[in-house]
Amino acid sequence: MNKDLKDIKFEDLKESPAFILGCFIFAIVLVIGLIAFSIYSILGVKADLVETRQSYKTHLQEIATLEELRAQSQKAEEQLSAYKEVLPDSLGDIYIHAEGTEQLCNNFGLKLVSFQDPVEETADTKETRFNLTVEGSFPDIVLFMQYISTLRQIHRIDSIKLGAAEGGIYTADLSIAILSQDGSTGLVGAVTQ
Repeated sequence: MNKDLKDIKFEDLKESPAFILGCFIFAIVLVIGLIAFSIYSILGVKADLVETRQSYKTHLQEIATLEELRAQSQKAEEQLSAYKEVLPDSLGDIYIHAEGTEQLCNNFGLKLVSFQDPVEETADTKETRFNLTVEGSFPDIVLFMQYISTLRQIHRIDSIKLGAAEGGIYTADLSIAILSQDGSTGLVGAVTQ
């Protein structure tokens, strides 16, 4: 049998139907393999494209969020600079006298019951806080509060406690904070009885 194999020539083999069929099957398998590899590659590229598209959308959302945060930050900085322009650098020497406050209360039909010395507190801005207690009718107290709220000095009313009425007379405890960037350099207050 070895002699038979040696005696077979390549020219004879090329014309053999089995050889031709084998080459044809090999070519078909090769083409199918190339098509399968191409499909696998295309699906991989498609998956990468989908992932890239998702990543792109995510990055667009993050960019939009950052732009919104940047706009909010810029607005906050503008507000801060506007507040710094409005707030005085310092209040200097604040002279809050009970006598002047008493006269102001009298102008609104109120009686000044007590006046506490101002206290300087530390916060984002310096606050100089003072407390006072007044007595009067409810409409007079409301008018006094409306007047306080229209003052040009930047201030904040922290608390209002309204006491029970006796004969139409109410007691109101007020805590008012005057704001500045650096606070005051001196305070004078007095308590009246």
